[in-house]
Amino acid sequence: MKYKIFLWVFLLSAFTACEDDENVFGIMPETGFRFEPKAGGAMLFYTLPGERDIYGIKVNYTNAQGEEVTKKGSFGGDSLLCDGFNEKRTNVPVKISYLDRFRNESEALETTFDTEDSAPYVFLTGVHVESSWNGFQVLYEAPEEVTGMVHVFYLGTNLFTQQEDTLLLESFTINRGGDTLTYDLKSGGEKNTIVLRVDDFKGYRVGEKVFSDVLAYQVERLVVPKENWDFSGVPVVTREDEKVGVDYLFDGDRKGEQRLSVSVGMYYDSECFTFLAGPNALNKPFIVDLGGEKIPAFIRIYAMQNLDRMFPGGVTSVGLANVWWGHYGSKLPCEVTLYASNDKEVWEKVGHYSQNENATEASRWYYQETLITSQQELAAADSVYFDVKVRASEKTYRYLKMEVNKTFYNYEEWIGNYNAKEYVTMHELEIYVKKD
Repeated sequence: MKYKIFLWVFLLSAFTACEDDENVFGIMPETGFRFEPKAGGAMLFYTLPGERDIYGIKVNYTNAQGEEVTKKGSFGGDSLLCDGFNEKRTNVPVKISYLDRFRNESEALETTFDTEDSAPYVFLTGVHVESSWNGFQVLYEAPEEVTGMVHVFYLGTNLFTQQEDTLLLESFTINRGGDTLTYDLKSGGEKNTIVLRVDDFKGYRVGEKVFSDVLAYQVERLVVPKENWDFSGVPVVTREDEKVGVDYLFDGDRKGEQRLSVSVGMYYDSECFTFLAGPNALNKPFIVDLGGEKIPAFIRIYAMQNLDRMFPGGVTSVGLANVWWGHYGSKLPCEVTLYASNDKEVWEKVGHYSQNENATEASRWYYQETLITSQQELAAADSVYFDVKVRASEKTYRYLKMEVNKTFYNYEEWIGNYNAKEYVTMHELEIYVKKD
């Protein structure tokens, strides 16, 4: 009998406690929180009162898609992001209430918040497409708080249907602060239609922009005599016994045909048939006279293909073994800046290329997975290169100056930095200008 009495007392106490908890809640007070407009929404900053029965906060509002959104916060935090908006808005209705430990809800306070333009909306309102060399450029700005995905299409012929279609080139996330992206159109025409579609991170379409009749400037290679290059500011390495020097930078061997042709010794063959500068070759000027005022398009820098000819491995101090250390990639450029001038007195920065010096081996511009073992395989393989592009314009220059700012970083426990002395290698170097 006493157990039944105890149970009734317990249930009555619990019921009374629930009634007391509900009585604790009136309407949500107008203090203890504030909204701050953010890109695509607003941030709610809150401080929960000290009453032990209040355990959380609840927010209800309707986003730009007409969906009702509920978000909850607790003592474990002090802010909630109210997102889901595109263009800047003012006085967005919102309801805020307290929650107790039993998830009971206080009477909601009705108020409003303001938002800022979202990153996808800023992209759409400010993006523009410009002509580029053999393609086009996408230039845009974005806020510091970014969300959203951009899909880049061009109007072309679908290879499967042989019908005109919008063909996807790339999808990318919007970068903080903005970016300039360059696209080559190998199958495009002289004039192209570019389509940009923008989604938010939840997959909702924010909008689309179409750019018609975008010119793709045609380019041609400018054959410049070796004598037009000024290497006086660069510590060039010249060793005929190891086939290293300036001559190999302009000999037309873009893939490494000469190195593949030599016989392999017990461990390596020291004849490289390539260009090398150093030590301390970073940020040194490679200057070229174009032979007259030209409209520069880009400089193209080549690396050797992935040959079955290991570079000198650093096992001896003979020759350049302790420069190469068997690691060709650590001497290849990953950041290059290009300048232009008409008098070699005032230089204007016109181009820049950059890839993370700590990028994984497989993501580096020179990486080729397939090992080339024969001249037939090498002939079938594509060249490996990157371009330092100049923004397309009608401006002419007589001189170009190139500086290698960084090479790829590689480290070995027993060696340390593979390129601590800042050597730079390039296998071939070409100049392209606007086609007359």
